[in-house]
Amino acid sequence: MSQTSAEPGGLPPAIDTRALRQVLRRQARSESAPWLHQEVARRMAERLPVIRQAPERWIDWWAHTGGGAPAVQAVWPQARRLVVEPTPELLARSRHAPAAPWWAWGARRRAAEVPAWLSVEVPDGQAQMLWANLVLHTAADPAASLATWHRALAVDGFLMFSSFGPDTLRELRAV
Repeated sequence: MSQTSAEPGGLPPAIDTRALRQVLRRQARSESAPWLHQEVARRMAERLPVIRQAPERWIDWWAHTGGGAPAVQAVWPQARRLVVEPTPELLARSRHAPAAPWWAWGARRRAAEVPAWLSVEVPDGQAQMLWANLVLHTAADPAASLATWHRALAVDGFLMFSSFGPDTLRELRAV
């Protein structure tokens, strides 16, 4: 059920799960992540070189729609990528990821490789970094999502995530 105002108790409006499922189905049919997701991922990746210890493993949360794999793999090509997808359709899409576009010829071989691990489940304590690009705003319970991400990280692991701000969400809700 979609709402346009805050729920009782000051909680934010509930996520329209039917609309979210429809968006995820559409994204599973798409060849690549939406342009905005790719741009935000590129900007997030610009900050990765400040990390002193490269991760051995990293979780790419909602990998297909996040569009961050090429940017992260360009910084840390040796890191093992673990893919978590929200639906079986997106998981299948990630298993058969298309090769990198012609203009990214240097990353072409790496991008075409099937990730070493794919799941709709979340491993506990398995990664030194969790990458979640523009997905937190889709969570029905953001605090629970953050707790899941925390459990997935190894000791001393770190979270790289992006989300729309409160003003953006108000504008999107109006649309």
